[in-house]
Amino acid sequence: MIAIVFEHFDIEFDSHCKYDRLTVYRLGLDSVPAEQLAVLCGSNLPPSLDATGEVLVSFQSDGIVQKSGFQLRYLKTSVTSGKFVRCFVS
Repeated sequence: MIAIVFEHFDIEFDSHCKYDRLTVYRLGLDSVPAEQLAVLCGSNLPPSLDATGEVLVSFQSDGIVQKSGFQLRYLKTSVTSGKFVRCFVS
């Protein structure tokens, strides 16, 4: 299991996130398509996201309005132990 924890979030807001957005996908296995877990924009700190398997985080921007950006970390947790092990901190 992977937990994505947002520590800072400030990108351009639009009610449909059409200009700047951070999209999180859970990648499918072989013939199973990717599942969109979240499409995020604005300045409200998103809740943590949990997923199993591989995850893709995609940031898209139109480059017109500049904000301070985002910071996240992801943690890998063992399903059997429930303990978090830090894999990466950005």
